[in-house]
Amino acid sequence: MDCKKYCNRFIFGLCFLSLITAGVLQFFMTYTLDDQCDPNIHVVTTGSTVAGCAIVTSMFFNMWWVAAKRRQHDTMRRIGMLLWSLSLCAVLATIGASLGQVQVYQILSDAGDTCLTSSDVDFNTIQYVSLALVIFSIVVPHVFLSMKPKDNASAEDNASAEDLTEVSENLIKKTTPLNFL
Repeated sequence: MDCKKYCNRFIFGLCFLSLITAGVLQFFMTYTLDDQCDPNIHVVTTGSTVAGCAIVTSMFFNMWWVAAKRRQHDTMRRIGMLLWSLSLCAVLATIGASLGQVQVYQILSDAGDTCLTSSDVDFNTIQYVSLALVIFSIVVPHVFLSMKPKDNASAEDNASAEDLTEVSENLIKKTTPLNFL
């Protein structure tokens, strides 16, 4: 196996590990809040629970997409990609919602509900780290894939600067002036 394959496996393994870590952090937050708060107050754990479940779901849709891509099922690959994208949107939205909810914990504790601030855990940091890990796992593969050299360069890619200047000048000459009245 050459270096390129090792780098690919390392990058995608790192992305998978960052998603798992973000999911574990969300479930840890849910467990911590459930442990120290009244069990009847589920409103404080909803965001982190949904975020953790959406992360797990996104991993299954990602596996679906990879399996369909390997088997060259174009329709299933596209469906898997769509569902994976939607689940990642849900992940980002719920982590953001939980982050917003964490900002309210201090206000609620000032009102007398001390279970939300009695922990040594910094929920704000957990949410920011989770958000950073999810964004990292989305961005890094796309940056890594866009850095690949193109083998089949088209004639347009190899156009000289003079040709491009000539084309742009012709386009400018052909445009009509804007008439507002």
